[in-house]
Amino acid sequence: MPNYGNIANSTQTGKDGGYKNNLWFAEVADITTWARPIAVPVVLGDKVKIITAHVFASGKSAFSWELKIGSVQHTTETQGDVGARELVHVARVEVLGDNAATLEQMVNALNDNKVIWLKDADCLTTDAYTQLGDDCNPVSAQVTFDSKTNNPEGTSGQKSYIVEFRTKKKFFYTAVLDVTP
Repeated sequence: MPNYGNIANSTQTGKDGGYKNNLWFAEVADITTWARPIAVPVVLGDKVKIITAHVFASGKSAFSWELKIGSVQHTTETQGDVGARELVHVARVEVLGDNAATLEQMVNALNDNKVIWLKDADCLTTDAYTQLGDDCNPVSAQVTFDSKTNNPEGTSGQKSYIVEFRTKKKFFYTAVLDVTP
């Protein structure tokens, strides 16, 4: 299999900006059987594509956080020395509101091993999730809170938690994601 191929704008998919305003996540321990990219890649992309569904433990599934519209941002950075560089994938999301249940989840997210999925904003034609993390390289989380302002004469905002997830693993997950409550 070649390491490179042609990239033409006219045939590229996934060009529309953004992601759906949801984030799905699961604790690593809740998935009993992890699906992987195919063992022997045939075409470019096979090394980072998961086409078989993960198997969740009985009574477990992915959780959904509804996010502030337009707040989901996914970027990728390069880190490391020349000859040993790696990509680090960063998803930044904004969860509206401030209450006891949300705060408790933010605290738990800081140190739990987890994996997240984002759905392309063009989800009707791009029926795939972007999976960040896996059981070997779960995502790490950093959380900040912003109370915004309560200014009756100017613009005001809503309270929100800003969560940044980081990992070295990114996959295109085209299987069914179990979101059964």
